[in-house]
Amino acid sequence: LLSSPLHQTLSFLIYKFGYIVEAARRAKKKGVSFVGVDVDDKESLSRSQVEDSELLRSFTPTEILKIIVDNAEFLAEEFSEFRGENVEDMKSNLERLQARADEESGMERPLTLEEFDDKFQTEECVYGVTKDDINKRITVVFRGSDKLSLISNWLTNLSFKKEKVDVPEVLKGKADVDHLDWHRGFYHSIFHETVDDTD
Repeated sequence: LLSSPLHQTLSFLIYKFGYIVEAARRAKKKGVSFVGVDVDDKESLSRSQVEDSELLRSFTPTEILKIIVDNAEFLAEEFSEFRGENVEDMKSNLERLQARADEESGMERPLTLEEFDDKFQTEECVYGVTKDDINKRITVVFRGSDKLSLISNWLTNLSFKKEKVDVPEVLKGKADVDHLDWHRGFYHSIFHETVDDTD
């Protein structure tokens, strides 16, 4: 599973999952049923109808596909990404991702989206964390610019000067440099821009 196409698919998954969660929020506000994802009063998400509390925020590609299929009409009404070829490509990618995970592992949940945060996506960084039990790999994916938060994303993009940051303690002695150069907008988006300090 460790390949460039996998990483592209995971990145794609994080982008699209943001739309799914936003649709669940909109459905709740409109009093419309949205199957497979619950959004609480603080707008945090969880899987619905799951008895094991450890799996409340864990989604396999198959489970995400089921959410898309079960909510196809509402998703298509809300977002063009869930119409025509777009949604067919999305379904195909999820099916392919699950098939690869199944054939290479034999495990029950070898590839999952374990965490996703877009609660304040118009002001904060959006990210997802995937777990790959086959390769013993955790991947953190940051969503780039997107139309759901277009203005704030592009203001962040335009802050392109470098931010010098000391190498973290855990890497000192292992890295060939004593500081890292970050894109200033990305750095501040990750480490400083937050709406809720407890989030």
